[in-house]
Amino acid sequence: MGKKGTTIDPAGTSGTTQKLANIWGGGRVGRFDGQSGCSATGANHYLHEQRVFEVTYTDCRGNATVYIYDLQGNELNRTFNGKKTASNQWDGAYSQKCTNARGYSTATMYGTNYQARKAT
Repeated sequence: MGKKGTTIDPAGTSGTTQKLANIWGGGRVGRFDGQSGCSATGANHYLHEQRVFEVTYTDCRGNATVYIYDLQGNELNRTFNGKKTASNQWDGAYSQKCTNARGYSTATMYGTNYQARKAT
């Protein structure tokens, strides 16, 4: 996420303000203020019952993109304005299955260093 040539300043003092919040040593984007005066927001929550993190990004037009991550940081689902755009399944043994909004799937095998070895 981000734009080419834009610097993120943790203090929020750059020309285009992009503030970072620090939670348990991990940075997250709290707010984007664009040059047009358009403001976008971000929020994250830990859903204890499901043991996942939910990250919501709302752009200046009110479009909400919601990302769901497991405890290891793997993206599980992505929705745009409530419509599922992608889902991922991880087996815990270096294998991932991605399904896009049209239902097409791609399976990827990874090595122990998380470098892709094979995609089908």
